[in-house]
Amino acid sequence: MTAALSAVLIGAAAACGSPTAFDHPTGSDERVLVVGSIAGLVTPENDFMGLPRVTIMGDGTAIFTREGAYLQDGIEVVDQRTLSADGMQQALRIASSAGLLETRDLSGYDDDGGATVVHVWVDDEQFTNGAYGSDDEPDRNRDRIREFVADLDAFLRSDGDQLGPITAYQPEEYDVLARQIDEQSLASFEPQDFVEWPDQIPRDLIDAGVCSRVDAHDVGDALDADNLPVLIADGDTRYLVAVRPVLPGVACR
Repeated sequence: MTAALSAVLIGAAAACGSPTAFDHPTGSDERVLVVGSIAGLVTPENDFMGLPRVTIMGDGTAIFTREGAYLQDGIEVVDQRTLSADGMQQALRIASSAGLLETRDLSGYDDDGGATVVHVWVDDEQFTNGAYGSDDEPDRNRDRIREFVADLDAFLRSDGDQLGPITAYQPEEYDVLARQIDEQSLASFEPQDFVEWPDQIPRDLIDAGVCSRVDAHDVGDALDADNLPVLIADGDTRYLVAVRPVLPGVACR
C-alpha cells in the first residue's frame, strides 16, 4: 500500500463515515472509471489485443487485468469482482486524491512511447488525464498516474466488505482480427505452427481484414485462450489471427 492510499483510507475513517460523496453513473452499461493505454509503436496485432487495465461500471462491476499475467500469445488474464456502494466511493476517492477529477490538456504529446490514460465520469462530467512519454522523457504527471494505478490495483485486490469475490471474467463476445501473412514474412514461421480454421468461427472473418465481433456462445471454446489458434492455414493461404475478449466500452476497431 502506498502512502497516498494510506492517506485516503485514514482520511475516510477520520471523517466518521461522512467523506465526500461522488455522484456517478449507476447503470450496468455506464462506465465510471477506466484506466486505458496507448500502445505506442507496436504491431497492429499487439495494439489490437491491448485491453483497458481497469474498467469500473456504474453497477459496481470492476473488470481488471492481472499485471504481468498472460495466458498465451499476449492474451492478458482478466478478472472481475463487484464493488459495493461504499467501494465505488472509495475508488473515486483514490482518483480524487490523485488529482484526477480534473482534465489535463493532452494535445501536443507524442504517444510513440506509449501512454496511460485515465477517464473518470463523476458529477455529470468526464475527466481525462494521461501520462505520456518514455522514462527518459520528463513528465510531471507520470509519477502521480503510476501511483494512482498502483493504489487502485491494490484496492481492487484487497479484502473487505466493500468488494465481492474475485472471479475470472467471462466474455459474452470476442473481437477477431485476421491478417494474411505475406510470402516474405511467412519464412519466419514454422509450418507445424499452423492449424486449420476452426469450423465454429465464421469463415468470412479471415477475409475481412478488419475487426469483427462474434458471439461467445456461437464459437463455443474455439477462442478460449487454451485452444486459441493464432496461426491459421486456409488452403495455401496463411493468416495471423488476433483475438481479444470484449470489455464494456471497447469498440471493435
